[in-house]
Amino acid sequence: MSDLHDLIRACKAEPDDDAPRLILADWLDEHGEAERAAFIRAQIARPDDASIGPNLEWAGEWKRWADHWHAKGRLDADYWQTTQPDYPLRFRRGFLRVGDYYRELYDRLPQLLQPPFDWTWLDEIQFGSGHDGDWTPLFRSERLLELNHLVFTDDRYKSVLVEPLTESPFIKNLVRLYLGCVLVHDSGAARLSQVRALAGLRSLDLMSTQIGPAGAHAMANSEVWDNLRSCSLRGNDLGDQGLSELATGRRHPLLEALDVAHCKNSDDGLAELAKSDRFPRLRALEVGYHEGYPERPVFGRRGLESILRSEHFRDVRLSPIQQA
Repeated sequence: MSDLHDLIRACKAEPDDDAPRLILADWLDEHGEAERAAFIRAQIARPDDASIGPNLEWAGEWKRWADHWHAKGRLDADYWQTTQPDYPLRFRRGFLRVGDYYRELYDRLPQLLQPPFDWTWLDEIQFGSGHDGDWTPLFRSERLLELNHLVFTDDRYKSVLVEPLTESPFIKNLVRLYLGCVLVHDSGAARLSQVRALAGLRSLDLMSTQIGPAGAHAMANSEVWDNLRSCSLRGNDLGDQGLSELATGRRHPLLEALDVAHCKNSDDGLAELAKSDRFPRLRALEVGYHEGYPERPVFGRRGLESILRSEHFRDVRLSPIQQA
């Protein structure tokens, strides 16, 4: 492995630490890549400054794919109407992120896993919706070792996803996993909770994945999730029993943000959560239903007050989403 790859891997291992990236920038300066070094330093100093433009040629074959995809203007005229899709490449803190909105990346998966697509500078890939197949080739690829973030959005179909993910030996470097509208179910939550390779995750999003109380029990009692800083179970069928499972499970010493909005709980579920001392570092809690959400809220003032008055949630910012 080259010195450059070692430095890149060190940056990915600590995605929020500036020091490895500054060391990488110094190395690039010393090896004739001053433009890229300056870009990395600028993105570290001003991460939200959209005026800091990368040289997209750094993305290599990913740029050629993105130009072809984006030149279509839209994937489906009825879907996009007058809204054009965003350019599917971006850089964050000097590293490349790739994402689509539909199934373009999935359809190209055999090519993406082979040269000339280079994953060295890639730290996140986001797969859109519309695919109805087997993800096994992805999870059998060593390319996954390059990623920090892996995102699947709006996969409401029959894709084989959870099983090959849980069997993959190449997911150990992930720090964020997002499964949105993926069919996980209680059985999938239990499987994920047994995968030691996921113990390095700092952020886990399982939104609208059809997890119920049994899945909540598996997750609440698994040491795999002990390093999480953020967890979202939004839109699942946890109910009061599911919140009780979270409230009485293992201690989560590092968790800072928990999202259990749209989880079909009542005041009783929030009251049980309010008794919990399992989240000593929690600072943000989301509960409730969006205005206009199709299911009426089944909790009210009593549940919210139980959280607000709890000694265990004294330092927590509560976000009760507006109720219909």
